[in-house]
Parts: sequence; structure tokens; C-alpha cells
Amino acid sequence: ERGMNKLRVPDPAAQSSEATCSLAYSRLLQRFTSGNEDTNCTIRQPDPRRGYDFGGGVEQANIPQTSSTNNGKKVAMAEGKLVFMLLLFSVVELLAASEFCDSYFCPGEAAWAIAAGAVSTAASLLLAFMMLRSPDMYNEVVPNASGLLTLWWIPSATVTTFKAPFVTVGNGYYAAWGALISAYLLFYPRMGNSYLRGIMSPQVASHPTPGMQPGTADHQPANTVVTPPV
Repeated sequence: ERGMNKLRVPDPAAQSSEATCSLAYSRLLQRFTSGNEDTNCTIRQPDPRRGYDFGGGVEQANIPQTSSTNNGKKVAMAEGKLVFMLLLFSVVELLAASEFCDSYFCPGEAAWAIAAGAVSTAASLLLAFMMLRSPDMYNEVVPNASGLLTLWWIPSATVTTFKAPFVTVGNGYYAAWGALISAYLLFYPRMGNSYLRGIMSPQVASHPTPGMQPGTADHQPANTVVTPPV
């Protein structure tokens, strides 16, 4: 038998002490072993070749979450760009509106344009600061703040571009509408997610998935077999 690997015969006593895999675990093992192994019993030791821990306790596959992590980073980067775009448009609109005022007098529409740019600039600066220094606070504030900024810019962009002072196409005209669009794009996904979570959470709690045990924190399947530590 030289040059040939000896087949390891399983110990019947050891096999009798092993617990049967759950259905979900059997399917998971079948998927990653192409169905070439017996999926009716657990592997008692961690298998480093596959990168999954099949030891005692509830079986959990250490599946890398690179895809979801990358998507989360892309969403955060896109939202950060919207915050800074809103800040940029607000500053440009404020500077453009200040040209219609002098040291002693500022017309009504120009004063409105200055107020719109000043409020939006201050709010955008605050959001950018929280996003960089306190992400948790930013996530709590940004849905309502972006909604208020959207409501703030709807009349501001309409009045300043259709009546005065940005009746002609220029920096102020583009900045006013750019600020409105940026605020809306920042607001819509956040409020959409919050609205869906508020609707779906009570339904999920009152109608658990079939096979799940309601009232548990992790909704562990009712037919899951927990493998005792070996």
C-alpha cells in the first residue's frame, strides 16, 4: 500500500454520538461540497479547507460579506457627495443673492434668496460635521433634516427663479435648483427606508416566517437541531 493513502474507517461508537444535521445545514453543506459528502451527520472538527466552522453548537457558516460591505460603503459615499453638493449649491446661491443687495437696502425677493442660502448653508455644514465626527447622530438627524431642507427649497427655488432675483439663467438660478434636487435626493431614500421599516416591523412580529419560533430574538427555526459540543 505504499504511495497510496489509507482510507480512514469511521468509528461506529463515534458515529452514534454525533447528532443529525438540520435540514438547512444539510443543504448548506451540500451546496459547498457539490453533494460528494454525506450530509446526514456533522463534522465534529472545524474544516479549514472550506473556511467554515462545523463544530459544536448551532452551525454557522463564516460566509464573507464583502458584497454587502462594499454596497454599504458605496451608499455612504454617494450620500456624502450629496451633502457636500448641497453645501456647495447653498454657498453659491448665497453669494449670487448677495450681489442684489447693498449696505443699506435689500429687496424682498433678494432677502428671501439670502435667507434661503444662509439657512441651507448652516444646515449643510452641520450635517457634514456630524457625518464626519458623529455618524450615529447623523443617521438619526438626516431623515428629518433633509426633509425640512427639501420643503425649504421648494418655495425658495420657485420664488427666486420665477419672480426675482434669478430670473435669468446664471449661477444663482442653477444653484437654487441644484440645492433643491440635492436635498430631495438626500431625503427620499432615507424616508423611504424609514417608512418601510415602520410598516414591515409590526407585520413581521405578528406573522413570523413558517417554521420559526415567534418571540425569540433571533427567530431560530423550530426544527433546528443543535449539535452538542464534542
